[in-house]
Amino acid sequence: MRQRKFLATLLSFTILLACYSFSPAFQAKTEKTSGTDAKFVMKASESDLAEITLAKLASQQGASPAVQRFAKKMIQDHSESSKELAKLAKQLGYPMAKDVSKHHQELCDKLSKMKGGDFDQAYMTGQLKAHQMAIKLFQDEAKQGQDENIKAFAMKFLPVIQDHYKMAQEIAKEAGSAK
Repeated sequence: MRQRKFLATLLSFTILLACYSFSPAFQAKTEKTSGTDAKFVMKASESDLAEITLAKLASQQGASPAVQRFAKKMIQDHSESSKELAKLAKQLGYPMAKDVSKHHQELCDKLSKMKGGDFDQAYMTGQLKAHQMAIKLFQDEAKQGQDENIKAFAMKFLPVIQDHYKMAQEIAKEAGSAK
């Protein structure tokens, strides 16, 4: 008798769970956290964290005044971007990155062992690559994003990232790392 009652309860729970997983509310929540916009928010927030972390290191270990100014601008602009993105993510229920990626942590570890001109060259080479990737990320979101607020965010900050790339190109030329 107990076994039958247990099986009936288990069957009821399974049916309830199955019904919920097909409900519009569950589907909307699942789409919201796994869609293009959610992926953009995660990637953009991780990029901001990485830029801020690396720029703080550059402000300590960079030799060139141009690298120092660039690092200061990265901290300022990416902090602003991160704050605005956090507000949007909270409103929409999208998760944000809490830490830098393994790749960025390895880069930070590598750069932390460098100083002076070697640091400047390696940092600026990384900045060129990072900003090329960020430009593509923001362009794709501006064109293909679903949520108008997230698309507007991408369109607002795309010119900022493009300016960063241009600045990085100029500084990299001075540091000998432009390609």
